Amino acid sequence: MALRSRAKYLVWTTLIVVSLGACSDVDKIDLGQDYLLSNPTLDHTKLWQNGRVVVDEAIVSYDYTAEYIVGLRLMTKPMICSNGQTTFVTNDRRYFIVDKLGGVVLDFPTRNLFEKKLRSINIDGRVSLDYSQLDYIWNYFSSRYSSDGEYWKSCRPLSPATK
Repeated sequence: MALRSRAKYLVWTTLIVVSLGACSDVDKIDLGQDYLLSNPTLDHTKLWQNGRVVVDEAIVSYDYTAEYIVGLRLMTKPMICSNGQTTFVTNDRRYFIVDKLGGVVLDFPTRNLFEKKLRSINIDGRVSLDYSQLDYIWNYFSSRYSSDGEYWKSCRPLSPATK
């Protein structure tokens, strides 16, 4: 196993452990050019640069080169529940490419358009993403949301006026 693959395995293993409630010191992952992957839990992972969110939650798989950060994410929606505001993961799948040198963020609604762009900028063979994480994480959260617990039953979409 290549060193980079081992490092990604360790990062994702840590993300899963943290999301299940274990203690971890992982707070930020440096991706170069002042880009940081932070708050690494399954539903709140974001990409930041210089204190501002560049790609919002929930990033479920990513890779990077010297020039680009690429990734997969599930969109989230704000909810209000019995104990306050929270965020729910949705099954709306998005794909992104960040040009680290130019600061441009490209967002794609389909895997086909995303992979076409990866080929056009010649990095499709240099990055590796775990597309199965889209299903895994969606299944994990959707099963929680559909449980019979009173907490989940209390949740409603947060109206724009409430934000």
